[in-house]
Amino acid sequence: MICATCKDVVCNECILLDHNGHKFGRIDVENSKEIFEEFKNNHLQNLDKQIGINNELLNKSNNLFKSIEDKHTENVNTITEVFKELSKILPIIEIDKIKQLVTLYDENKDINTNISTIIHDNLNNINLITNKYKNTINHINIDQIINNNNSYQHIEILKHCCQSRLLIKDNQNENKIKELINQYKNVNIVNNSKQVKESIKEIFEISNSLSITNVKDPKRVTAGGKEYFIYKNDSIIPNGTVRVAIAPSVKTIKIGSIPTSVQYLILLDGFNVELTEGMLPQSIKSLLVGAIKKPLLKGSIPNGVLCLFLLDGFNQAISEIPQSVYQLLLFDTLLTNFPYSKTIYRNPKYKQKLTHCSNVNNWDGGDNQNENKINELMNQYKNVNIVNNCEQVKESIKEIFEITYSPYITNVKDPKRVISGGAEYFIYKEDSMVLNGTTHVAIAPSTKTIKTGSIPTSVQALLLLDGFNVELTEGMLPQSIISIGWCN
Repeated sequence: MICATCKDVVCNECILLDHNGHKFGRIDVENSKEIFEEFKNNHLQNLDKQIGINNELLNKSNNLFKSIEDKHTENVNTITEVFKELSKILPIIEIDKIKQLVTLYDENKDINTNISTIIHDNLNNINLITNKYKNTINHINIDQIINNNNSYQHIEILKHCCQSRLLIKDNQNENKIKELINQYKNVNIVNNSKQVKESIKEIFEISNSLSITNVKDPKRVTAGGKEYFIYKNDSIIPNGTVRVAIAPSVKTIKIGSIPTSVQYLILLDGFNVELTEGMLPQSIKSLLVGAIKKPLLKGSIPNGVLCLFLLDGFNQAISEIPQSVYQLLLFDTLLTNFPYSKTIYRNPKYKQKLTHCSNVNNWDGGDNQNENKINELMNQYKNVNIVNNCEQVKESIKEIFEITYSPYITNVKDPKRVISGGAEYFIYKEDSMVLNGTTHVAIAPSTKTIKTGSIPTSVQALLLLDGFNVELTEGMLPQSIISIGWCN
């Protein structure tokens, strides 16, 4: 059987599937002769052309894959080198952090040694004096000892008296030890390892995009057996030109640069200009849109286009399809919803389920199917890129542990009584009521805040006791204060 519609020889399966609804006839001399003449006069010559086209496509594919292969090798080498570098950095940072901890520990150890030495010396002196005099102090006749010129016992007794006074005088010894205790460093580490682990996971962001993003301007564009003029930056399209293909390298389209003689226009894969109203002339009747990189905004499709082709890889939003369009033809695009209510024609490559559309017809796609199929496969090459966040990760690793320390004076308790310079001070605690007329105030370390006005203007002398931990701001302390001191 022969399909009279397509001029193809068909079998029963073809009739049911690809040629369903077409007209058929038996093979005879007339239709056989017609098919043969077309083969002899047209197809055979075109087959010679196909050899060159296929070789060109093969070279294009091989060259593209070679660049992909080179990029792959470069990416793998980069990742390998960076992780080698990180494996060297980690032990260095570990050693540095431990060294910081050891230094602080040694400082605390020295403080402990100093305190222990002072206390042991004090205890030795105290024990020496108390052991010598605790049972004999009441039997010593100091007058007799002093009058005895041949004895130096009174010198030793006077020495011990002075030592005792120094050990207990004004609590100087106790205060010195407390001062040393306050020099202990309370060491803490802030563990940022969880955040660092997350950042390491993102040290390389691997992204891929279809290789159509790297499409170069073609040397030749044909569609439907017709050759198109290729419009590039600052091209001058001769008046009378009917078919134009806009190259992906074009950065802008000046209004009027495409003459009104143009009726067929192709936006090639990779086209990256945001079209606005007036850029494309109203004379265009057929608009073929490839895998462009900007959405089609309202007014960007001229109100005169009759046939709108959405070609392989098209995935941009369409704000408006003009009323003039009576044929919307879909190739391999993922879109399923269009601002269009008339008949939609879909190529066999269109596999999506259309929404909000009841009038759909199948369409075989016309000429150059084999070339289009190969171009479609080449557009599936993935252009793989890596974003190297190594420097940020290195900085985060350096801060995997933040080592902080603070003095232990925060544990100082509020005193029961404060005397300084012979004057007794009122001890101000949280929510204390300081009576009007009070002139001397000492603020306790437990105080968390000082309310403005809580210290009366009668106060002239103020002490901030050890451990005081409030950030003073303007107005907390009255202007009447003449002297501020720190007291332990």
